[in-house]
Amino acid sequence: MYVRRVARSLAGQVALGGGVLVAVALSPGVMLFAIPPVVVAVTGAFVVPAFVLARHRLLEERRSLAA
Repeated sequence: MYVRRVARSLAGQVALGGGVLVAVALSPGVMLFAIPPVVVAVTGAFVVPAFVLARHRLLEERRSLAA
C-alpha cells in the first residue's frame, strides 16, 4: 500500500538519468584507485629533490676533502 502511494507521488517527477547514477556509484571506487598514485606523486615531489640536494652536498664534501 505504501509503495503504491510513493510510486504515485513520484510519477510526475523526473528521475536522474542512468549516467548520473553510474557516475555517483563509481566515484568511491575511482577515488580509492586514485588516492595511491596521488600520495606517491606528492611524496616523490618532496623526496626526490631531497636526494638531489643530498647528492650535491656529498659531492661538495668529497671535493673539499680531496683538496
